[in-house]
Formats: sequence, structure tokens, C-alpha cells
Amino acid sequence: MLLFFGLAIAAAQAPPPPIVNGETSSNFPAVGALVACNEEDTCVFFCSATLISPDAVLTAAHCIEAFNDDVSTIITDPTPTFIVGPDIGNASARAVIAQFIANPDYSDAGSRFINDTGVGLLAAPIDSVDPLPLLLDAPNSTWIGEPLTFLGYGATGDDEMGSGVKREADIPVTFIDTNFFLSEDPADAATAKNVCFGDSGGAVVRDDPEHGVVLAGVNSFVFNNDDKSSPCEGGGNGTARIDRSVPFIESFADFEGKGELDPAIREGGITGDTDGTTDQPGACATAPGYSALEAGLWLGLVGMATAFRRINPRRINPRRINPRRGQPGQ
Repeated sequence: MLLFFGLAIAAAQAPPPPIVNGETSSNFPAVGALVACNEEDTCVFFCSATLISPDAVLTAAHCIEAFNDDVSTIITDPTPTFIVGPDIGNASARAVIAQFIANPDYSDAGSRFINDTGVGLLAAPIDSVDPLPLLLDAPNSTWIGEPLTFLGYGATGDDEMGSGVKREADIPVTFIDTNFFLSEDPADAATAKNVCFGDSGGAVVRDDPEHGVVLAGVNSFVFNNDDKSSPCEGGGNGTARIDRSVPFIESFADFEGKGELDPAIREGGITGDTDGTTDQPGACATAPGYSALEAGLWLGLVGMATAFRRINPRRINPRRINPRRGQPGQ
């Protein structure tokens, strides 16, 4: 979903309800929003991101793809900007993004997103916020069943409403792949927590017993499986693993890393679909074939998608905010 807002009036918006059964958040100040603005102060919110060094943010590659391919069809001459704060109308700090670089190994072919990471280089550093350290250690079987904290500024449900406010939700890991890991709340659809459209590029944070609070992944996609029809409300999500993208990220950002990177990642020696954790309690029952998930629906978190295809955001009828009343309108 692409959310329109005017810089002068966005703060007048009443806060929407929490992330899909999560809560609004002032935690993890390094997690922020990506907006695109033009000289007329018309802005579009399109993704989330995390400050990983004073002059660089980490987001999803498909967010960069959306900016390059779609945002310019919504507003003229857009300039991407990173904002930190409780919502997109109350920024405690902001910086223009001088350059986006998508992971060259990113792919959305087939039924899953691979290496869905990208870096945004800031035109000026943000020194008022501490960057979030990156976890270099690979996820392992001990993660299965562990709740991680998911953050973003995305929608509160499949109707794509409520974007623009920072929220968080704790969701347990259910399966680990060599490129991503899956998480899903076992509760019923009415109460299950999840991420949704616009949370793309946002942070997945782990309170690591050895390294403390670290960035463990990047929000990448949502899915519904055999018994759940809605990807956001009652569905699950996929997270791009940080460790797999470290060689790419360190080429552009001087970040703080915690743990030890598998040497095989630097050497390009890791192949295959899974890392062997499918026999652990709570692991996806259909792994490693993903038959149930492939029979369902995988969605990039920017805009909507059907049958593994994202719909161009210009066809979604984005909501505009009435400058006088501060309410959504057309």
C-alpha cells in the first residue's frame, strides 16, 4: 500500500489501531519509515527500514524496486527520505536517501523471495539515533518457537488501512531456510499477530542471549497456507536473514556486527533450500517441499499480490488525506 500524506497536516491524524493484533511502539528508535516526497510537499509512504550506521539504512530489495518502478507513477519527481519517530507525521529525525542499492542476488522468481535486502545511503548522517547492530550468527534450531519482535509502519490488516504508525508484534519462528525464516502466530485469525503491507523492509529484532538486542532479519513477505485464507490477518510471514546478506551490506555500510559469520557465506558455499531444522518441534510440517505454502499465497509487503505477482501500486487507488480535515478521502 502507498499512503499519501501532506507534511503539514499528517500530525493531525488520529493514531490508527495497532499492527495486526500488535501494539504501537516507541521502542527501537533506529527503526523508521521510508517516504517519497516532491517539491510540493506531497509525500508517499511506501516501506520501513532500519538505521544500521549513521549514514545507511537497511530495507528490503523489493522496496527499492517499488520506489524505482512505481512511486514515480504516483507523484512527480519523488525524493526518498528516511524518517524515525512514532509516526510519519512526527519525525524525530530524517534524512534524504542519496542512493538505493538492492542486493544483486535478490530474486522474487518462483514461490519465494531470496536475498530480499537493500541499502539506502543517506545524504547526511543521523547522529541522534543509535544504529541497530546486525546479528552475524546464522539462525539455528534453537530459534524454533522463539518469539522475535517484528517492527514496521505498515497496515493493520488485509484491507490495507492504518499505515504510517510504528508498531511491533512478537511472533514465534516456525521454520528456517538458508535464505529466510518463517514465523506464524498459532492463535486463531481473530487474535493472531502478524506483519502486513508497508512493513516491508522493517526490522525483525532478537534479544540474543549472547549479543543482546540485534537486528536478525528484514521483513520480506506474508503468506497464507492451507487453513488460513488471509495473508495478514491470521497468516504468516517470511524474513530475509541478515547473515546471508552481510557480504553485500558491508560493501556499502560500516555497521556494528555481533557474532561470527559462517565463512561459507563469504565463499558462496551455501546452497539448497533448507538448513536441516525441519525435524525440530514447531517446524513447518510440509518443509522442505513447502507444498502447503506454495499452494497458498505469498505476498510482497509493498502493495498487493496474487499468485506470486505484486500488483502495481498505481492500480490500488491510494488514499489521500484531506488537508483541511485531516481525514482520509479521495
